Amino acid sequence: MDKRIDKLDSSCIFQAEKQKIDKPRTESYFTLMGSEDFQDKDFNPRTKEENQLTYAKSIYVPDNNSTRYYVKLDSRGKLYNPIGTYQDKPSHQFINKICKESTRYKDVSPKIFDMYLSFLKTKNESWLNNAEREMI
Repeated sequence: MDKRIDKLDSSCIFQAEKQKIDKPRTESYFTLMGSEDFQDKDFNPRTKEENQLTYAKSIYVPDNNSTRYYVKLDSRGKLYNPIGTYQDKPSHQFINKICKESTRYKDVSPKIFDMYLSFLKTKNESWLNNAEREMI
């Protein structure tokens, strides 16, 4: 009888361990329509790797089975507008070069991320304005 219980216990415990499949950490980089390397299944403009034309990114973390969303901000802390009239121009002031980052990424909600992606895809600035309003 003990052999049968041991055999049953070992088969159940170890099979569950073998079936566990670890997904790797995946990063997706998004850019403005027209600057993309390719489009994903949702027709979002994407780049293969992070570069100066990357305006948003999503990172899947398998440890806690979640996705983090990031959007690019300008030096004033607003969502970066790559087609705007007042794009960030390099500052020639010493203090701005030393103390301020020109751009950085901010962790945002999926709703803001989707609105910003819609802006990147359509170039319609109303999506950018709505995303900025959601950030407040």
